[in-house]
Amino acid sequence: QGKWQKMRNLPNGVHNFDMIECNGKIFAGLGTESVGKTVAVSQDGGKTFQFAQLYKDGNPYDLSGYDHSRTYEFVTLQDTVYALIALYRPSGSATWGIFRYEDGKMHYMADGKTLLDGSEFSRKYFGGDFELNGTCYFTARRLYAIQDFSDPSGWKSISMPNSGKVSDAILRD
Repeated sequence: QGKWQKMRNLPNGVHNFDMIECNGKIFAGLGTESVGKTVAVSQDGGKTFQFAQLYKDGNPYDLSGYDHSRTYEFVTLQDTVYALIALYRPSGSATWGIFRYEDGKMHYMADGKTLLDGSEFSRKYFGGDFELNGTCYFTARRLYAIQDFSDPSGWKSISMPNSGKVSDAILRD
């Protein structure tokens, strides 16, 4: 029978918004004051973590003008990890991005507001995700169905009756 064990070894782990395991790695979505250092990856079962640097167009992401960042949600599709990351300016405005993990780096895929219908939102609406028949289902106020993160035109938003908000999802059977 298992038991909980306190680890406390996330670097700059002021906030931990999400964790996921994929392909033998543990991913922690952090909120830190160190801009860009919000995806921590462990390859040894959580004993140690390293930051995955953010990249865009094959180069390190230009983080000038931002003062902190948050990784709010991870999702998986076909054994690949994707993250919803917000980069905040001192004014409080944010740039949202969808990033893909590959070879120790987080590669920018698309504008996160495209996924979220261009609207402002609260992190309280981020919830469950699951994969079914090659489609990733993800919640952020609505239920989204995504088959290819690199093609935002194919992302489908599924609205709820009476403008209801979706904050979690689960796949059973």
